[in-house]
Amino acid sequence: MNHIIPYLAAIAASICYGGATVLEQVGARRQKDIVAINLNNIVSLLKQLPYFLGIILDLLGWIFFLIAVRKLPLFLCLSFVAFSLVISAILDKYLFKTKIPRNEIFAIISVMFGIIMLGVSAKPTSAKNVNHLFILSIELLVIPLGIIGLSVLKSVKNDYSGIILAAFSGLTFGITGIISRFIQFNSFSIKYLVQLPILVLILYGILGMVFLAAALQRDNINRVNSLLYSAELAIPSILGIIYLGDQVRDELWPIMILGLILVTFGSIAVSMHTERVSV
Repeated sequence: MNHIIPYLAAIAASICYGGATVLEQVGARRQKDIVAINLNNIVSLLKQLPYFLGIILDLLGWIFFLIAVRKLPLFLCLSFVAFSLVISAILDKYLFKTKIPRNEIFAIISVMFGIIMLGVSAKPTSAKNVNHLFILSIELLVIPLGIIGLSVLKSVKNDYSGIILAAFSGLTFGITGIISRFIQFNSFSIKYLVQLPILVLILYGILGMVFLAAALQRDNINRVNSLLYSAELAIPSILGIIYLGDQVRDELWPIMILGLILVTFGSIAVSMHTERVSV
């Protein structure tokens, strides 16, 4: 039973994230364009009931993700997160009558088969002996990512700002997955919770939330999701294998690589066959 719980948690996380993205888009598009990160923007967004409910679902999804990532490789957990793309697309279709092109359906099927392959090839294990220099690099990376992201955030008239922000959002969320994987929960005291990795984790989460809200204002939900999950999956998954001790079952590397390719390019294909929303 203990081996099943992480997989069930990963599935629950994907459902929560998928529903959250749809709700957050509804709330974000009721707001004026977000061009900076400040408390007023965040409070204003949270006053929108759909956005607030979306954040609640996101937090619930993150809790499920945290349960999953303690025992499952990052590449598998993030692939389940990418599966929420399917949830969002289905909800968007039936709630807002958005048409899903045939090519997009094939791309979604590709994502689903990729996740199955990753699930078969992944070897459940906890992160071990994480390099301290790698941890420091992840913590410091928040500075340039924040600076570059803020400059893009101000480019409201840039036709590509939405997809760039979606990619940045995915990368920041992916890094929260990396941090969640190597953090050791030995204590829940206030002193422990204000340590640097926890504070950086929160900062990455805030950046990702604001970048995603701005991206949803400027572009189509399926296009945003595809860039979000591609960026969230690709680089962090590779870093997980190299630095976090994520493992693949014996002789199943080809299946793992093919699964990762199907999930990544299947997500990208969704963006290529989705009409962009004017802003």
